[in-house]
Amino acid sequence: MSPTAYYRFEKLATKSVYRLDCVAATNNYQPFEAMRAVKKRGTTNRGDLFVYLLDVPKQFGGDIHNKATKSLTTSRGKNLSSIIAPDHASRYAYGDVMGTNDAILFIVEQPAVEVYIFSGKAQQKNKIWLMACRGQLDKELAVMRAAARPQARAMVQGVLPLY
Repeated sequence: MSPTAYYRFEKLATKSVYRLDCVAATNNYQPFEAMRAVKKRGTTNRGDLFVYLLDVPKQFGGDIHNKATKSLTTSRGKNLSSIIAPDHASRYAYGDVMGTNDAILFIVEQPAVEVYIFSGKAQQKNKIWLMACRGQLDKELAVMRAAARPQARAMVQGVLPLY
């Protein structure tokens, strides 16, 4: 089982304490690529991709509050994914891309969040998380990480992704 896309988000110098900017990506996952800025606005340049790492909002329904404490949200306030960390001591967490059948494996190491997309695997997200925790996906994750290209915002800020 291999990821189909990769995005690395890091805290850069911006006005928001919750904003994470994309510093490396494979640039091949359409739902994320569609979120890129279309025009310059404030500190955001055309083509920038960023998300917000927030607590799960109270209005989220179901039993998600029993499973997740954080969510990844777009600049327009749309939820991308809840972040479920069954083992809070682990750096691995999982979720799925809202409105798709795609799973996400998160590697959370503050101030960075790595996002691995597994297209069509939303029903297997727990299995993907377990495999990652056991080191069974290390090779596949490394290949995807190596395929990522630095993003313009990271180069402008002088921050290159740490692999």
